[in-house]
Amino acid sequence: MAFPTKEDGCIQGGHSCVPVNAAAASELVDRSRVFKSLQDKLPTLIKQKVNSRNGSNTHLVASRLSIPQEGIKLPNPVDPSKPKIAFPYSQLTHLNLEPAKENKNKMEYLRRAITVGTTPLSDEELIDFLQHTRNATFGVVTVRNNTSEDNSSHDSLSYFVYIK
Repeated sequence: MAFPTKEDGCIQGGHSCVPVNAAAASELVDRSRVFKSLQDKLPTLIKQKVNSRNGSNTHLVASRLSIPQEGIKLPNPVDPSKPKIAFPYSQLTHLNLEPAKENKNKMEYLRRAITVGTTPLSDEELIDFLQHTRNATFGVVTVRNNTSEDNSSHDSLSYFVYIK
């Protein structure tokens, strides 16, 4: 393979990269890695924000839902005379809590909140809750009470849970 000379045609000048532009371009090319990195950090960032508002005094509140509704309305915590805060039921994160032996210690904080109505959360429990709710600070938990070995009979109760 021969390279052109001045007599055969034109010779283009060499390419030189501007380092700042090259670095910016490489970040754009690897967007999926950057996005994944940010997704992995999201529970920790939300935890920091929650803790900055509450100190380390974060609680999980559970309110029993009578029947699945189109929307969940809660009193405004700042001023109860203002309109209620509404959450569309169908768009909430839904979790199932099964009373299996192997799950006895998993999500114990949810069991505490459901039993008592509210429970303090450690930083680890807060991050676990955020991961299970896909980085939402609220969701619906359905507790399934399996009464038979073949799981044919299910009684379940649903709760709206949120970080206070």
